[in-house]
Amino acid sequence: MQSQGKKIHIFHSLSGYMPIYPFVPKITTIHDIFPINKKYSSSKFLKKASKRIIKSIKRSNYLHTASFYVKTE
Repeated sequence: MQSQGKKIHIFHSLSGYMPIYPFVPKITTIHDIFPINKKYSSSKFLKKASKRIIKSIKRSNYLHTASFYVKTE
């Protein structure tokens, strides 16, 4: 994979969206889980955000959580 003439060595998603990049190691960072918490989100948004985050995690080689709370949830 190339970007502006330079080879991409890793892709790091901070937004919960992970595009399909074959042959490139991918990291997803989950900062907070409030978007997928029923207390803070509508059911429509909850469903959409949950699908996006789950897809991102499945496409990633590594998962980074920004807090212990997120890691345990």
